[in-house]
Amino acid sequence: MPWLWYAVPFGLSVIFALTIGRSPRFGAEIERWRKRMGRIDKSEGDVDSAQGYRGAKGAVDNKGKGEPKRKGPRRVTAPPSQLTRMLETTGGGDVFGYYELVPKLAYLAVMSANAFQGSDHMTILARLDEASPSFTARPLPIVEGQRIANNGVQFKKDADIMSLFLVERAVESGPAMPPTEESDKAIRKWLSPPLREALLDLPAAWLRVDGKAKVMALTLYGAPDAERMDELVAAADIVFAEYGAEGGPSLLGDDDDDDEALAAPPPKKKAAGMKQAPAAKA
Repeated sequence: MPWLWYAVPFGLSVIFALTIGRSPRFGAEIERWRKRMGRIDKSEGDVDSAQGYRGAKGAVDNKGKGEPKRKGPRRVTAPPSQLTRMLETTGGGDVFGYYELVPKLAYLAVMSANAFQGSDHMTILARLDEASPSFTARPLPIVEGQRIANNGVQFKKDADIMSLFLVERAVESGPAMPPTEESDKAIRKWLSPPLREALLDLPAAWLRVDGKAKVMALTLYGAPDAERMDELVAAADIVFAEYGAEGGPSLLGDDDDDDEALAAPPPKKKAAGMKQAPAAKA
């Protein structure tokens, strides 16, 4: 078939062109997000940090010193293997970059489509504190312009979540669990009203929880966009605040580490000088 001599190179050239064009676009949006969301150096003041679900922790006026310094989430080679395995449940793709939100606990993975994954996506991967039910909460599918009947876990007192989300009793990589009232009740309890509200605010999100492995993944499909990344991290922070490992420290960059740094004692040399001053005066 002589036409293959032309079709194959053409197809490869299209894929190459799309990939080359995607990288600068991805990089620009990620850098814009890093500058917006970056951790704030509170020694320089913080008058408008994102407080999110956790509430304000006491902003510090920067007294005219200009914008507070922000240190964006750093790019890393890979999260712990426990989290990268969870990434397989999202469909995978080619890794564009991993970004550390909380060391060893939470990361943002930016993935690009390939021959096996048809969509770019952004996924928050995080460790959970305790074993929990396994499930997937995903947008209720639309067929021929109509949402399908919701045959997932039933939330009879929450019509809003039932109209937008299908809650299935497993993650893609695990076995489907037979529906029982006990297992459904555990999932309903885990998806507390604040968590359901976070999903309703982000109706395109997919939340996957592997209760046995104690990991979660919150995904938005589509090319990276700084505003959508902000929304994704804010929603993941609500889940992580409730169930995250090691007490679920903030994903938004306003954790207590900076506050502790402000309260740290003066350097030893300075302290020694202060102690010698009274003796010199005498």
